[in-house]
Amino acid sequence: MVRNMAKNLGKLQLKPVTIPAINFFQTDEQIEAGEPELVMIPPRIFYKQFTADDVPWNEASKGLEGPSTWFIAVREDGWIFSAEQDPTMIGLSDVDIWQIEHPGPQAAIIAHHWNGKEVVDDIDQP
Repeated sequence: MVRNMAKNLGKLQLKPVTIPAINFFQTDEQIEAGEPELVMIPPRIFYKQFTADDVPWNEASKGLEGPSTWFIAVREDGWIFSAEQDPTMIGLSDVDIWQIEHPGPQAAIIAHHWNGKEVVDDIDQP
């Protein structure tokens, strides 16, 4: 059992982001080969994670890393199913993301429980 400083960063939300259409001109070789002079790439949609305050997660998580800092994804029942030291790699939405200080390796965190204060072997531990 390891006691640590912990901060609940909340649930990340996956939201669609649209990349606008892009127009570009072909090279002379492409035009001579019969391809159109102007080409348009249509708008595209991709999904990005945002905080509850609608800040992109990759921006909100800047500067949070540390040598023993972990970011854990915790289900409602306290089960830890993901732990990463790079916050941008947590990659999960609709679960609580916690920032914790933990000196152990990833294996000492994943598949354990979080009781709101510390990583424990059994969720019933106070």
